[in-house]
Amino acid sequence: MARRDQARRYLEETAMPMGQLSALRGYSEQSSLSRACRTWFGASPQAVRTRAASKPTRDISTTEPAELAADFGTPDAFQPRRQA
Repeated sequence: MARRDQARRYLEETAMPMGQLSALRGYSEQSSLSRACRTWFGASPQAVRTRAASKPTRDISTTEPAELAADFGTPDAFQPRRQA
């Protein structure tokens, strides 16, 4: 499940070349990522990327820090810094 979610995130949120993305996700061949995407999403990696690009994006300037932290899995990264 984590591998699928990470692949989707990279496809939807980056412009990383497919070969590089495949290697980063631990696939020895780009075709292995393609097969996995067809199984998981019913579409090629490029189709997943294209579909995501056609969706409206969220304006993070109006997003609460806790919501961003939940999205990115880093609870402290988006919290306001305390002044000393």
